[in-house]
Amino acid sequence: MIKLIFFLIMIDIVYGMFKLNVRRCNQYDDYSINYLRYQYDFKYYPQFCNYEDKQFEMNNLEFMRYSLDEFWYACDYEYKKESSYYKKNELLWKDMWYDYGSCTPFSQYRYFNISIILFYNYKPQFKNCYYDNQYCDYYYDDKLFPVDDRFTSKIL
Repeated sequence: MIKLIFFLIMIDIVYGMFKLNVRRCNQYDDYSINYLRYQYDFKYYPQFCNYEDKQFEMNNLEFMRYSLDEFWYACDYEYKKESSYYKKNELLWKDMWYDYGSCTPFSQYRYFNISIILFYNYKPQFKNCYYDNQYCDYYYDDKLFPVDDRFTSKIL
């Protein structure tokens, strides 16, 4: 009964959340952004978004190209048919936009900009990594404030 009341209170307080997933391409690389995803809760997220209205436009990202190349890049083993580092990154960003960004309430520019800001703010203190320290998850509420780790461990 107490869990049900707690759950109902949480539904009223939290209107969704965001998960920032960071990764290392290999044990020698630094961490980079993997994706920022809107989620209904800690477990469920939208899987089929309407990207007819939210087409990917590289022109929207040109002002942040340097930061994207620095913090959100494709691994060597991804997009093997492309030889250009920059083209691989563009394909990665396009995929992440259609898979996750188009499910958020953000414009394309805002989605990538927020992802970089959240990543940069957490960069010095990566923790909660799994799969041989290659992936880390960070959760934010619907207003993009970090969700306390102690709180998430109680729910899970």
